[in-house]
Amino acid sequence: MLWHLLTQNWKDAFSEVLASIIGTIGIVFVIASIISRQDVGGDVGAAFLGYFSGGQIGLPALALSGIIFIALRRHGRLSSLVSVLLYLFLIIPIICAAVIVGMNPGFKTAVLSDDNLKLLWLIFFWLNLLWLAVLLLQPVVPSPQEAGEGEQQRVQNIKAGAADRE
Repeated sequence: MLWHLLTQNWKDAFSEVLASIIGTIGIVFVIASIISRQDVGGDVGAAFLGYFSGGQIGLPALALSGIIFIALRRHGRLSSLVSVLLYLFLIIPIICAAVIVGMNPGFKTAVLSDDNLKLLWLIFFWLNLLWLAVLLLQPVVPSPQEAGEGEQQRVQNIKAGAADRE
């Protein structure tokens, strides 16, 4: 059952998370690479990190947590242990990111320590991995055609079972 979910959902899950990462930081990387070319010997990495030096990566991390929460709610009932673990894996990073972003609400440069900036990046990528896991394990809802075919097969099985009893 688990393997079936993983193999059935992997394309959508990976494409959704990849599109989110590209949309969040990919475009900033493109802008940073263009700007760094204006400077002779400009460093793309430094220009890229300059956009997030005030802790701005915390905002996409917090927004991503809302998406993960909605995805978890779509799962319906999970086992108690899995539910508690998934929500803890979600809530603890949210609290950390919110506190760090709250320490520098104006996103001023050099206010947050390097450790806090690294933690925000770690939280951002952790939440993307968590979102990927939630999407991979999401129950598959059959299309109307698949549901109709399944119902037809069930009816045929009932008829065949009734015919065998006669």
